[in-house]
Amino acid sequence: GFIEEYLSIFVAYFQKKKVDNPMAEALLLGSMLDGIMFGMVMAPGMYPLDDIIQLMIKKFG
Repeated sequence: GFIEEYLSIFVAYFQKKKVDNPMAEALLLGSMLDGIMFGMVMAPGMYPLDDIIQLMIKKFG
């Protein structure tokens, strides 16, 4: 299904980056994306999306 597909893409990305636990990093990234989407829905005018994007790039880029 969809979750397995996007999770496998994230796992492959973290495997290429040679992180210690690609699956855990992939799950963390997926959870963060879920939270970002939730925040945007719940507080669309107040959510600091640009700042969040920059933090995600620093962490996962």
